[in-house]
Amino acid sequence: MLGESGSEADSLWIEFLLLPSKLDEHLASLEAGTVRKPSHIDLLIVFLERAILSHKCPPSSTVNKLVSHMKF
Repeated sequence: MLGESGSEADSLWIEFLLLPSKLDEHLASLEAGTVRKPSHIDLLIVFLERAILSHKCPPSSTVNKLVSHMKF
């Protein structure tokens, strides 16, 4: 996904990281089925790719939110 121009997750990840309320709203919309993209997995992949590139980990609260909303 990294480097795919126009990817929703690629363009929204920083907004979700800096504004946790936006991530909460998006996750609620995913749960309600009113939006489908970017999915939990799309966002998690982008957060982890960015962390690997910068040698930093995204805030655990962000990762925990994404993982806790995933259906296995």
